[in-house]
Amino acid sequence: MLGAESNRQKRILRLISAKEDAEKEISALSKKDLFYLGLGLYWGEGSKSMNSSLSVANSDPRVLILMKRWLADCFDVEDYRFAPRVFISDLHTDREEAITAFWSDTLSLPKSQFRKMVFLDKGKKIYENHEVYYGVLALGVSKGGDIRNRILAQIGRASELANTPV
Repeated sequence: MLGAESNRQKRILRLISAKEDAEKEISALSKKDLFYLGLGLYWGEGSKSMNSSLSVANSDPRVLILMKRWLADCFDVEDYRFAPRVFISDLHTDREEAITAFWSDTLSLPKSQFRKMVFLDKGKKIYENHEVYYGVLALGVSKGGDIRNRILAQIGRASELANTPV
């Protein structure tokens, strides 16, 4: 037990050290930094089909807060244009109000902007994190087709540059 506790303490110290290093390495986030960070996140988590609407989906509130800021700061999307929608297992139908309130508070958007929640048929498995899971939120933007096209073109150009031999 002493060995396990010693290893746990070492792991905690390594995590603290890594956090301190990160604070030194990343002291500020410029608009250009935000642009590329958001572009990378959109590349991984955003809608990319030419027939789809502009949206980015994730369950991590930090990602969605950042993407909301990215769309606002880099593409001038005003708050009233955001149209979020939650996708979650039908095991959570009794928590619809709490889930909407969580995302509304997290994103500082009124509940009235949220589209109808989508409940997915996932069976009846009981999860330990049932009361603290808030589903996957797709942060959509109304009338965002032109912005989506710009983003996809920027991703394409970044991909070209990243794959060009030096």
